Amino acid sequence: MPDDCYYRCSAKGLVLDKNGTHFLIIQDSSNFWDLPGGGIEYDAIPTEELAREILEETGIKIKACFGRPIDFITGRRTLQPDVHIANIVYLCEIEKLVLRESAECVAARFVSPADVSQLRASDLLKDVAARFVDYRIDQG
Repeated sequence: MPDDCYYRCSAKGLVLDKNGTHFLIIQDSSNFWDLPGGGIEYDAIPTEELAREILEETGIKIKACFGRPIDFITGRRTLQPDVHIANIVYLCEIEKLVLRESAECVAARFVSPADVSQLRASDLLKDVAARFVDYRIDQG
């Protein structure tokens, strides 16, 4: 196997609004929109890394991640196509939407899947928007 054949693993949070029709996205300092979350370090628990990344980048506290991942999406980084990524997507609930701006997050908002096509969005975000109606979401 070639030395450059690896995936950067990432945990992403799908945070729904109270009606379950819109989900939270964040914008970085280059005006790029994505799901909140980040890289998973070796030997880490993905849901713990997800909560840590979201808190670190946005100041938003995760209240819960529900069950198993709702999706696993592989691809290439949108702005760095030579980097292969594997994204594990978890359904999450936040304590409250209080944003602390950073270079990784200058804005956050809830969007519908249709809204994503109008944004400068990551390929992952576009995939999640396209698959959103197929997710079987049960927060109970």
